[in-house]
Amino acid sequence: MGTVLGEIWDLEALGADCAEDGVYEFFLSAPPLKFTGGTRSPIEPIACK
Repeated sequence: MGTVLGEIWDLEALGADCAEDGVYEFFLSAPPLKFTGGTRSPIEPIACK
């Protein structure tokens, strides 16, 4: 299982929402697509508050 790097994610909207309601806890998931024998895959990060 590879490691997902999140160094260029755009989290400004999430930060603004957190500042608005004062809740800075969320679940961040970034699952890769499942490819048999693959070494890389695009991801779609999702933050749930």
